[in-house]
Amino acid sequence: MTEICDYRECTGCTACASICKHGAIVMTEDAEGFLRPVIDSALCVDCGMCKRVCPINGDNCGKEIRSTIIAKSNDRQTLLTSSSGGIFTELCKAWCKDKDTYYIYGAALIDGVVKHIGVNNIKDAYVFKGSKYVQSDVRSIFPEIQQKLKGGEHVLFSGTPCQVAGLKDFLIKDYDNLFCVDFVCHGVPSPKVFENYQKYLENKYKSRIRNLFFGRKLNGWINRYFYVEFENNRVYKNFSITNDDPYMTLYFSHYSIRPSCEVCHFTTTRRNGDVTLSDAWGVEKLHPEFDFADGASMVMCSTDKGTGLVDSIKDNICYFEDSVDRYLMYNPQLARPVKFASNRDAILKKAVADPDFYTLFKSGIKRRPFFRRFFSYIKWNIAYKLKK
Repeated sequence: MTEICDYRECTGCTACASICKHGAIVMTEDAEGFLRPVIDSALCVDCGMCKRVCPINGDNCGKEIRSTIIAKSNDRQTLLTSSSGGIFTELCKAWCKDKDTYYIYGAALIDGVVKHIGVNNIKDAYVFKGSKYVQSDVRSIFPEIQQKLKGGEHVLFSGTPCQVAGLKDFLIKDYDNLFCVDFVCHGVPSPKVFENYQKYLENKYKSRIRNLFFGRKLNGWINRYFYVEFENNRVYKNFSITNDDPYMTLYFSHYSIRPSCEVCHFTTTRRNGDVTLSDAWGVEKLHPEFDFADGASMVMCSTDKGTGLVDSIKDNICYFEDSVDRYLMYNPQLARPVKFASNRDAILKKAVADPDFYTLFKSGIKRRPFFRRFFSYIKWNIAYKLKK
């Protein structure tokens, strides 16, 4: 066997490598910094299991969203330290309640690398807070979760839609003790570009990074900052969403995103997660009376299990019911994949080659004009102050 699925469509979910009992598949970094399966023909017995569990090859369309709420946590600290409304934290607390043993798996930023880990104490789940705009490394995680499930442990797994689909296909069977949370994904950036950007910042500020936040709320939900603290106590911050930080500009302008994201199978209202989370973009227009200043989440349930867990947290959140259809235009990746710029490959090649990011920033990257970015900043600051 030489190919598991179409090269461009491969999401790097690791289901194929995880299922191979012969060790014939190794996840290897490609020229753009993304992990891809590489088959050792000397070890492959052509059993076909890798193709069987690949979510790209199967009819992995998920279940239609059946209910939607717009919500935020009533806990002020949870709300301010989360990317949007703090609902993931509330779901984790509810999932762990009254269970003797449980595990929570999610993406964590550890020593400059975003990877999936598992914790068995709710106090340790803080590492999963906040968006991580990098493709997470899930190598070895799927077999670990399978072992836990077979042993009767209760597992909550959170990840991108393709990671959730990959996990479910790898497991082959459904488990009542598994709960999956996915999110509306804009695409996954190259880990190599993220590594290079950290090196660039450390060289510029002449110190190692101590803490990094992709979207820290220093002045409300909309004006989130790419925020970096260095060991020499210096701080770098720039707006995440208004395309002023080079790394976030590469992401939101679709230059650093994996090729499969342009042909994504999972940008749909049919979901593989029991619950799907996203920023509640559009609430400021559809429900301006809702206090969204410090964050709001759209919470979509696709299964009875999802509905039940969301119902169990309603005493701990501020929410109202709504229809997902009303928010599609504000959350386009519920309906279609991202579209790459024509010079995406050339720009990403430069970013992977460890460039001066501010030189790269001005080398043909399409972004909103300064006036529009400035107007957006003023508009959201006024909205934030009015809400406060």
